[in-house]
Amino acid sequence: MIIKTLADTDLYKMTMGNAVNQHFPEANVTYELKVRSKVTWHQNDVDNIINQINGMSNVTFQEEELAFMQTRCKYLPWNYLTFLRGLRLDPSHVKVWLENDVLKLTINGLWGQEIYWETLLMPIISECYFETRAILSPYDLDQAYENARRKAKKLRDLGAYFIDMGTRRRRSYSAHNAVIRGLIDGGNDHFLGTSNVHFATKYNITPHGTMAHELFSAVAAMYGVENANNIVLGKWVDTYHGLLGIALPDTFTTDFFLKTFNPFYAKLFDGVRHDSGNPIEWVDTVINHYESLGINPKSKKAVFSDGLDSFDRVKEIIKHVNGQMMVTFGIGTWFTNDFPDFKALNMVIKLTEAQKNPFEPRRHAVKLSDAPSKHNGDKKTVQEYLERINN
Repeated sequence: MIIKTLADTDLYKMTMGNAVNQHFPEANVTYELKVRSKVTWHQNDVDNIINQINGMSNVTFQEEELAFMQTRCKYLPWNYLTFLRGLRLDPSHVKVWLENDVLKLTINGLWGQEIYWETLLMPIISECYFETRAILSPYDLDQAYENARRKAKKLRDLGAYFIDMGTRRRRSYSAHNAVIRGLIDGGNDHFLGTSNVHFATKYNITPHGTMAHELFSAVAAMYGVENANNIVLGKWVDTYHGLLGIALPDTFTTDFFLKTFNPFYAKLFDGVRHDSGNPIEWVDTVINHYESLGINPKSKKAVFSDGLDSFDRVKEIIKHVNGQMMVTFGIGTWFTNDFPDFKALNMVIKLTEAQKNPFEPRRHAVKLSDAPSKHNGDKKTVQEYLERINN
């Protein structure tokens, strides 16, 4: 098994899962895989992926990981951790097939049950793809460690504080493990931790994660795009009471989000995360918004997590922000799948439909973006949302 514990995933799946179970217990959803990389898939790839998925019915959280979360993630209540202890995923809810040499995958079911699949399936797909094309040798893993250590040291020298967010598109579990060791040894106090709960437990480092686009996308499908940002922020506050305060603003563009990000939310949340569009223009917009509300931007955090694949990009952001906000970098593929032989797969699993309860209609769920090329979902609904948010 590639995934040996349900904790080998990103923390935001648990933080969102807790909120979903509390506030949307009857919601039913669909997720779909989209592979943007122009690669050819074979039937044996599909067979390997299906075998891994079928084996997931026996994978659970380990007691030491639950104990770790109870100690280090005090915002997760005991009843939710009890739920996680008994969680079993149902492989029959995941469908995988080959269509014209393109890999297809869907997930269907109750949102509170199926929410965990995405960040478990993506590393499975990635490792199944690469293991039949280029198996990493012990030398390759040593190089992964050294490269991570070198990158961490360089980032530290630049004054950058950073988090590993590389679970979803990693080359393999072994590569990810080597990278974490390198980041610890090279980053020292500038390496703030990882989004991966298993590795956070294994190395006793801080787990990081709050919310993702799917939360906003599903709520928009159920309640309307005009209401989505306000409902999500309100439910998040009801769930975590000021903790886990990094908001994600770009699901329906940052400009539209900031109309909802009023003094109450702007003061309560610790900061916001950049995940699309020009980071320089974005941070200027955010700083101006805080200042317009009479809030000192220096008291707030900006987490950058989009397209971070060079020291120059990190250096440019640090230089531009120039202390106007606290800055953190969430780095993924550049850490966990940076090898010379193959590029990492460019793929996403997105929530594409949502239904509030069995008596309500099922509607398309889409994601807009600050980068129009990253709009995702039903084209007609995307256009409808663009018109509605711009009125």
